[in-house]
Amino acid sequence: MNTTLDQLSSALRNGTNPVEAGRMVHDPLRSGYTMPVLAKELGVTAGTLHHYHSLVTDLAPELRPLVIKHPRNGFRRLQSGKLVFKVARCLADVKGWPRQVELAQPFLTRQMSSIVVESFVAYAKKNPEMKLRE
Repeated sequence: MNTTLDQLSSALRNGTNPVEAGRMVHDPLRSGYTMPVLAKELGVTAGTLHHYHSLVTDLAPELRPLVIKHPRNGFRRLQSGKLVFKVARCLADVKGWPRQVELAQPFLTRQMSSIVVESFVAYAKKNPEMKLRE
């Protein structure tokens, strides 16, 4: 698929699934755009594009189908077995797909909220031997 900038811009603004949007970011990058130039063309930050793109390049493949942009009926009704974009993009920064899957479990089962994901992942990255309790 050759994604146009208009299609990508629309996808980023209209709630397209984050992993699909990440796939769409990949086409212009392959065509020679740099992340900063592409971001400027789209009117977003390079960091925003990086977050979407990392879902395709860095997130464990088995977690990708579970990612949603935001729950339709609010966070209190977030289904078990789903990851919001914020959680997925943080997990994508963790080295090793098995570790990502392990760290995703408390979010998939709703034992932890996306509110704590950044501090949780930062702690896990500093303490790679940390094991999760049941």
